[in-house]
Amino acid sequence: MKHNVTYRWLLGTSGIAVAGVFAFIATILLCVNGPHLPSDFYAATVVSPLILGTASLILTVSSRNASISERLRAACKTLVESKRSGSDSRTSNAEHQVGLFQIRYAINQIAFVLLLAGLPEYVGMYPLAQLKYLGFARFLFYAGTCSATVACLCLIIEALIGQRTLKLEVLYTADVPSVKEDSEMLIRKRIDVLLFCNKQYDDIRYRFRFDIEEMIAKSNDDGAKQRLAESYYARFWNHQAEQYRFYLKGLVDIDTFTFWARRRRTEYLDSTQVVGGLLYADAWTKTRSTIGDDEFRKFITEVFDGSVESAMADVAERAIGRTKR
Repeated sequence: MKHNVTYRWLLGTSGIAVAGVFAFIATILLCVNGPHLPSDFYAATVVSPLILGTASLILTVSSRNASISERLRAACKTLVESKRSGSDSRTSNAEHQVGLFQIRYAINQIAFVLLLAGLPEYVGMYPLAQLKYLGFARFLFYAGTCSATVACLCLIIEALIGQRTLKLEVLYTADVPSVKEDSEMLIRKRIDVLLFCNKQYDDIRYRFRFDIEEMIAKSNDDGAKQRLAESYYARFWNHQAEQYRFYLKGLVDIDTFTFWARRRRTEYLDSTQVVGGLLYADAWTKTRSTIGDDEFRKFITEVFDGSVESAMADVAERAIGRTKR
């Protein structure tokens, strides 16, 4: 429906521009026969249509400039969203749209200036209509007609470029899911990721920890006990790093991830958090080198040493496509 309206608008304004060109051609033909026409007929059939035609084209171009400006801003926003989505085809399409809209806007600005320059020249011809091609009237006619003709040619070029722009918009829309579909897809993905993260956390926090503590209880080797405790924490922190990456991709909402970060800080400050004789805080110092994500290590260190809010503020800009629920 949106593109039907856009197409009708483009067709209508393009038709006005083309009609303007034909009107100027017809007026020029009348001017050629001007010396053979009565003065009153000359003023009514030549000068008046030129003034009215130029004024109508100025209004048309002004309206198109405002519309193209709005669509250019929308295309720039589309380009940013395409880059965030990681789709090369949509990004290329959006970049092409932005470029064409910039060209169309520049062409329309040129046409607008030319028409503004031509209008006072035609208005100046009106009191000199009885002089026809004599003196200053002849100069005003040629100067105004040149400006208006070039302006109309600019409008035709802009309309042709508009056809290409419209095609790109249709192709882009066909390649992008609707907002509703995209929102529903994100919700489903987030539910799947949340279920996965909770299951992994429960497996590590309870089942794996129980197995580790059972092996530690059966071992008489202090070194083996230490390694078993460290293996538990290494797996625990690697899972936390995976959740961090999910958040950056927008697959975990900010409220959930902030809650998880607060839990980690609470555990870090709790002196009763011990596995195999290894305190939670000491375990982080010993096992953080096993985590391959430097940014996650920096984030957790800030959570422990500073505050959750400051750590979340630093990392929030890197989260792609997140929406607060």
